[in-house]
Amino acid sequence: MMRFGSLSDDKNLEIIFNDLMRLYRGSMPAIIQNISYDKNGNMFAVDVLPAIKQTLTADDKTIYQSMPLLKAIPIVFPYSGKLNLSMTIPLQKGDNCIITCCDRSIDNWQYVGGEQIPVNGEYGRIYHLTDAVATCGVVNLPTAIENYSTDSIEIRNKAADTAIKLNDAEVEIREKAGASGVFTGNTITLDSGTSNTFICGDSKITMTPSSIVLQNGASTVTLTSNTINLTADSVVVDSPSIALNGAISGGGSGGANASFTGEVSDSVRSMSGDRAIYNDHTHPGGSGGTTGSPNQPQ
Repeated sequence: MMRFGSLSDDKNLEIIFNDLMRLYRGSMPAIIQNISYDKNGNMFAVDVLPAIKQTLTADDKTIYQSMPLLKAIPIVFPYSGKLNLSMTIPLQKGDNCIITCCDRSIDNWQYVGGEQIPVNGEYGRIYHLTDAVATCGVVNLPTAIENYSTDSIEIRNKAADTAIKLNDAEVEIREKAGASGVFTGNTITLDSGTSNTFICGDSKITMTPSSIVLQNGASTVTLTSNTINLTADSVVVDSPSIALNGAISGGGSGGANASFTGEVSDSVRSMSGDRAIYNDHTHPGGSGGTTGSPNQPQ
């Protein structure tokens, strides 16, 4: 409110300047009151209440009054429109933001896009609250982030027990139940405290501190510190050479059978070589000479 009297010209100019500056709107914190959605349900703007009350002077008394509710304020966040890439955060009523008032009206740009003329041309709004944009994520002392990381970028909840952490040495992913994964160089370290499970369709890999279990349907392979256990209707090993160092045993309620289409050999000769010796062998006869070959060859 401009006041004039017997003041000097300099003082009058100071009063005029100060009163005009009170009409100027730059930026200030605000509190989200509502989220605006388009006809397709896409969030595009917020209604905000400026968090700093305006100062009014009447009858030489100073009063403080709430600012008007600002409706459909555009949201500022990282967004590449050409590549359709963005980084978004969920917004709720009561969240803090910073509003910045543009130096010309933005109505045409906000609802049409592209390069536009300001409303009412050169006589349109200048640094007006109506032309604010909201940058979300500002914090004050009551909303300060606990355990703020000083060496990593984090996407996290308040307690930081669910987070994605990135620095120049590693990437870490952790969730509230206790599972975590750390990617460092060419190493991936997973820890859920008890077991880690990877699922792809009917296939599953479960790792515990003492075992690894590979499963597909009813077939399983269990690896422990000194044992490999296979459970399946059949096991096929396709290799030009298989070396087994140790004893081989078979059993089970139905017995155990083994069949081979190739040779079975020990350190002396093959089973077919033994068969040839047996089928052609003879014994000395009781009255001289030799007996004939066995009546039942192998």
